Amino acid sequence: MGQEMVSEGTEENKMLGQVWLVSSFKGEFGGEVFEGRGHVGYDPASKQYVGSWIDSMTPVATQMKGTYDPKTKAMTLQTKGVDMQGKPSTGTMTTVYQGTDKRTTTMHSMIDGKKVKVMEIVYQRAAGK
Repeated sequence: MGQEMVSEGTEENKMLGQVWLVSSFKGEFGGEVFEGRGHVGYDPASKQYVGSWIDSMTPVATQMKGTYDPKTKAMTLQTKGVDMQGKPSTGTMTTVYQGTDKRTTTMHSMIDGKKVKVMEIVYQRAAGK
């Protein structure tokens, strides 16, 4: 795949009622300004977590659905959307919660029929937040 890049950003999360977690992300990606918005909530009818993601580099919303495993403290969401070239894309986004102040999200996409790790994000709560 491509060369590894490191970048920084900030994310603010707020609850919308007691149902939806709404996220706003700002940072840079590949030297470009990057902004994204997401929401995730629990759908009692389907008994799974659902949500979507939009950002400043992708023309179509990514849809997500999946589960949370309390033993491993991991949420695994199946994703469906388009890649940065506008081609249909499916993948997996797994977030592991390491206490209340840290989490790691790993994203994999299906590329040419193979599961490929495309991104890993380590989140750390800002001091005093």
